Formats: sequence, structure tokens, C-alpha cells
Amino acid sequence: MSECPAAPPAGETLDPTSGSAGRARLTAVSSLGGPPGRAGEGSQGLAPAAPLMRSQTRSFDGCGGLSRLDKDDDPDRGAGLYEAVVFQDTSQLTELGWLERVEMIARLEARLAGLKAEAVTGFDDEMHGVSADLGHRHPEPGDRQAAPGERRWHGGELRSVSDEIGLALNLHRSAATRRIHSSWELVHNFPATQHALIEGVLTERAAFTLVAELSVLSNLDDLRAAEAAVLDWARRHPLQGIKQFARAEAARRDPAATDKAHDRAHNERSVRMVSTDFGTAELIHTQDAVDAAAVMTSLSRAAIRSRRNGDPRSLDQLRADIALARLLPRSRHTPTPSSSSTATPSTRTPTAPASPTTAPARTRPSAPTPSPAPTGPAPASAPTPSPAPTGPAPASAPTSAPAPAPAPAPAPAPAPAPAPAPALAPPPAPAFDAGDEDGCEWTETETGADAVIVIHASGAELAALLTGQVGTGGQVEAHGPIPQGSLRKHLVKAISRTMLPDLPHADAPYAGTPGSRIELRVTDQEPPGDPNRYTPSAATDRYVRWRDQVCQFPGCNRPAEYTDLDHRVAFAAGGRTTAANLHCLCRHHHRLKHEGNWQIHHNPDGTYSWTSPTGRRYRGPDEPHKATDP
Repeated sequence: MSECPAAPPAGETLDPTSGSAGRARLTAVSSLGGPPGRAGEGSQGLAPAAPLMRSQTRSFDGCGGLSRLDKDDDPDRGAGLYEAVVFQDTSQLTELGWLERVEMIARLEARLAGLKAEAVTGFDDEMHGVSADLGHRHPEPGDRQAAPGERRWHGGELRSVSDEIGLALNLHRSAATRRIHSSWELVHNFPATQHALIEGVLTERAAFTLVAELSVLSNLDDLRAAEAAVLDWARRHPLQGIKQFARAEAARRDPAATDKAHDRAHNERSVRMVSTDFGTAELIHTQDAVDAAAVMTSLSRAAIRSRRNGDPRSLDQLRADIALARLLPRSRHTPTPSSSSTATPSTRTPTAPASPTTAPARTRPSAPTPSPAPTGPAPASAPTPSPAPTGPAPASAPTSAPAPAPAPAPAPAPAPAPAPAPALAPPPAPAFDAGDEDGCEWTETETGADAVIVIHASGAELAALLTGQVGTGGQVEAHGPIPQGSLRKHLVKAISRTMLPDLPHADAPYAGTPGSRIELRVTDQEPPGDPNRYTPSAATDRYVRWRDQVCQFPGCNRPAEYTDLDHRVAFAAGGRTTAANLHCLCRHHHRLKHEGNWQIHHNPDGTYSWTSPTGRRYRGPDEPHKATDP
């Protein structure tokens, strides 16, 4: 991602014995007959080492033998193994040789992961300064030192360690912050674990798992003892069980550690979307395990009931569709007599004659017998509903319901139930039971913001869609490209719900009247505006947000709806208020541009690059949607 190759000057030779043993081996590839100039590209201060010649690697052909170079406490830190792997002739390897090669590459990855954690921590330590996340814009006397990964004031500039590490590792800023924190913990608080990682005893995942599970121990002696016990276990067992063993070890030494770890994990609960393939995405909801299990059980019950009623979809498809219908906001929908007569007889008919005082068949032991009115459909005796009852009741009208009241007086034991009972609506179910089994009665009003899905498409793409030509699709905000078939489906859905609101929608059988709206925006025509005015017009503001969709800092995906509009070339420096000179920046990266010495450069191909305070250049995002011929 970086555009700043920093190859050492031609002809410069460094002493093979200088520096540490590990560094003395990393740039020896160019001396072994590899591509010239590649060894030192993008690196500084790395010394070449005495090479392992290619002829020596022939002894590792055939059945392998690479494991002989994987030594404990190797002073070269795996440099000899790396060279042997790079120059091994794989044309004659047997299955044993290939398997050994895979294992040795994994050991090298572990060694590099340990060195990477060391480098990440070294950069964070080098960028020392006071925290910039204390609620005031500029540093003040008495401010504390910045925590690992935190924004800070360094050399009079606002610096974001997580942004610079994230761009170097191709990580989002939040993921880079977590990586910095875990690397700092590994290097400073778990030196034995870091040594085991560099030696290839642990994998990167196992090492960071150990750090995460044992970092809840506050006593240093307990921490060191637990770390030694887990590392000893790791040398004798498969690493797949290291998480459970480390967690048990922490709980044994500090019984409160489990609660502390649970609270920490619960405080990090979130909902996030991860784009996948072909116009789909994963919605990841991190929640308490018991609550998540309850949600999964509820979805499975509803899916199984639908399958029993003849729904052809698989259980996974049903769970996904039911969850989507429950999450999207819905307006109140009262079933009509025709719809209730076809949807409810096999699912909501009580198994025993119901009366106003009879509890539902499925109730929690701790739940009170009378359920409150707002949790389910209104009772038949309520004055607000329409005169027509929910179920088919041609024999008894609602106005005659009070008449049978004196009838129970002669009969002290109400053993025989009245015949008109099936004509009444079933008693309201408890809140936890709503939609648990059939998913056909989710008609309660949902609170929350209206869900708006925005699809960006060019005029050429819409023309291809309307004329039946094959073309590209569009762009969904916060997701990315979708194929033409998906654009057609959602365009038809938006038009039908806007112009034909009473048309039943087969795509939402569980949601009644869905509360989500789909907007289609054509974003390849710039509106007119006044370039000599500092504040953009409403049309220009809207167009730039539609065009950019997200913050334009490299790697940031903050939606444009929550960003600031910034002049690429400052208005005071001659920049004009045009769509070409405006872009969206989230507040964090807007401050970083003006107070952190980040520079923007226009590239010949129309894109932009950002230069960090360290001088490294990173390419910004391409224009999210360009008009293309179908």
C-alpha cells in the first residue's frame, strides 16, 4: 500500500557482523542470485549476512530435511531456515517433503510475527507524548501520557499511531489499535511468550490468545507463574486447546479473573457488517453468550415451525430471513379476517378451550398468569379494535358478548367451556414467546430510526437496466458493488412499495409492512454551485456525500453521512468550493489533516495520495463510482 520504496544507495555495503544476529541475516537474498535491488527495498539499517549458497540447499530436496535447520535458541533467529525454504528445489519433493515445507513456513511465520510485534511496540514507544483523547483540543499541563495506540501530541503535532500502523499493515484503524495494544502487552508484560513466538514454539494466534486470557491477572507473580505453566503445556500439547487451558489457569490463580474477563469482553460488544461476495454481507452481532443462545433458539424454533408448515427454504435461510424481518423496523399491521383465517389455524389455535382467566399453554414458571395487554394483540373486549373479531366468528357478534355474563351463576363449577371460545382471539402470549415458533404474527410496532438503503448507480447502468442490456450493477452504501440482477430486484422493490403500497411482497413474508426504504441515486452529474463561496450549496454538499460515500482518508470507512466536507486545497490558499475540490473526511481524519501534518497530492490519473508526517505516501481511495459503458 505504501508508495515510498527506500532502497539503499547503489554500491553501499554494510558490515555483515554489525547489528543484531537477527538483522544480520535478513538482506542476504540479493547476494544469493535473487532479483537485484529487492532485498533492501523499503528497509533501512538492515545488514547482509553470510549467505547459505543455493548448492547447499540441494540436500533439502526430495524428502525435505528442512527441520534440521529449525533449532531451539537459534542465534540466527531462523535466517538459515528462511534461506533454505526460499531456495529449496521443490520439483522432486515427496508428500513428506511438502508437509515438512508447510510446517517450516508456519514456523517462519511465527518468528516473523514475534518480530512484527516487537516493531509495532517500538514505533508506539518511539512516538511518546501526552494523550490527545482527554476531552480538550490542545494539550494542557498535567495531561497523562498516551496509552498504547492512543492519539497523542508528539513534537507539537497530532499523531495517530493506529492510523500509521494500520496503513503499514493494511488494517482498519480500530483493528490496528487492538494490534498495538496486544503487541505492547506481549513485548512488555509477557517476555517469555514473545521469546517462544520468535523461536517458533507458538503461533501468532496462540501467543495473542495467551496474552488476552492471562492479562486479567493483576498480581505479577501470578501472571509469571501462569505464563510459565501455559508455555510448558503448549510444548507438550496441540495448540488448539491453549485458550481453554489459559482461561482455567487464570481462574485457578484468581477466581475473580473470569468475571473480569467477561466484563471486559461484554463491554466490547458491537454490531458490525463485513462485506462478502456477490452482493452479500455478514452482520456480526457480538453479545452475551446466554442472550445470543436465546436469540438463536428463538430463530431456530421459528424456522422449524415454518418448515413443518411447508416452507421450502432451508433452516439457515429461514433463520436469516426471520432475523432480518425482526431487526428491520415495522409499522403496526392488523391482520384482516381473510389473512388470519389462512395463516393462523395451524399455528395459533389453542390446544384447550380458552377463557379470559386461562393462562397460555407455554409460559415461563416465573411469569405471572395474567399477561399485560401491550405485549400482544388487543383482547376482544377492548373498545378500540374494529368491530370485526380476529378469527371467523359468524355466529356471535361482539356486541352480544356481555349477554352471557349471568349464565355462570347457576353452575358453581365452570367445567364445560362455552362454545364460542374458538371465535375469540387467543390470549396474549408473553413477550418472550412472540414469534418464537411460527414467525407469522410479528405485527408489533418497532421503535428506532427508519432503515434507508442507498444504491448509487450511473446513468449508463440505469439505461442498460431499462433496455435489457447486460451491464454492471450499482454501489450500496457501506457495502460496495452489487451485480445487475441485485440492482434490478431492489429497483423493482422500491418502485412497487412507493407506487403500489398495497401490493403483497413475496420477499418479506414475516415482516408485515416493512419499514425499510430503498433510495436510488444517480451520482454522475455534478450540480451547479458558487465556487467563490466558502460554504457549499445544499445540492453540492449532497452530491459530494453521495459521490464519496465514505471518509476519503486511506482505509477509513466512516459513512459520508457522518463526515465533514473539507477543501482539498484550502479555500484561503486559492482552492475553490467545487465538487472536484471537496471531499468527505471524518472528524478524526479532518483534525489529522490540519493538525497532524498530513499532506494531500493530486496524481496524474485523477486520484489522490496522502503523505504521512514520516514521509511515507499512501494512495487514497478511488472514486467509488464512475460512469462506465455497459
